[in-house]
Amino acid sequence: MNLLSHHVESLEGIIVEGSDNEKFSRVDTVFILGETNKLYYEIMNLHPNKQYKWYRVKGRPNCFLGELYFINAKNEILQGQTDSLKCTAIDGNPLTNFHLHEYLTIHFDSAVNVNKLVCLPRNDGNGIYPGNVYELFYFEQDGWQSLGVQEGYKFYLEYENVPGNALYWLRNLTTGVEERIFTCTDNQVIFW
Repeated sequence: MNLLSHHVESLEGIIVEGSDNEKFSRVDTVFILGETNKLYYEIMNLHPNKQYKWYRVKGRPNCFLGELYFINAKNEILQGQTDSLKCTAIDGNPLTNFHLHEYLTIHFDSAVNVNKLVCLPRNDGNGIYPGNVYELFYFEQDGWQSLGVQEGYKFYLEYENVPGNALYWLRNLTTGVEERIFTCTDNQVIFW
């Protein structure tokens, strides 16, 4: 298992609660991070019609959070606030990380409806991020062939006419230099 896969798995079981008050005297479980076959978590709200001003993430030992994105029904990222020592969890920079061994509390100016949560594990910046530009290649007899350049608008890319059973190479043209070739078997990415 590579280090990134370890960081993804370490987030499994994390619970995010919502409350209408700072003391969390009344809470609802809003998100539960289950298993994922991706290099991030994207979870839908368990109570899609409820709004909360306060959110609390229950941590566990050896768990490092790269970034949390609270997203509304219009697919807009909502910006909350937290303690200045914990702000790396929601600073918009997936290269910073927060050791989630205790509670992380995030609040908004008013109650918000969070449609989904995107959670990135601790990483080295080689994931797919909105605003970054990527080029995907596959290897054939004549060498590396480009499948095109795309700007990330979600946390994944969609390419058409990708040959199966191939060796792939994804380049981040915006940032990131630690690129690795990979294969894809049964929707599972395997890095080499």
